Amino acid sequence: MKIPEIAYKQKKKITVPHKFMMNTELTSSEKFLFLGLCFFVQGNTTRVPSMYLAELTGIARSMVSNYLKKLEQKGYIMRKGREKGRTIVLTKKGMNIIGRKLTK
Repeated sequence: MKIPEIAYKQKKKITVPHKFMMNTELTSSEKFLFLGLCFFVQGNTTRVPSMYLAELTGIARSMVSNYLKKLEQKGYIMRKGREKGRTIVLTKKGMNIIGRKLTK
């Protein structure tokens, strides 16, 4: 499955703060996936399928699931809902590391 055309047309830019790059808690692969996830986030929430993240980042789909689990265990994201169609929410910690404020 291809990433929706709308994602390419958005030409969204992501600024990567220094503190994110210097973070030693996350592996380089977890950082790369997290940035890919930020591409789809609106506010602090997204419902992006793992296959889109795999295509965008070039990370195998099975590894995307593993990295999402690790990001959740480390407190950067929360996944809500059933296995398929889960909503991914950036936590306060996740928003802070990329220099965004969590709004209510």
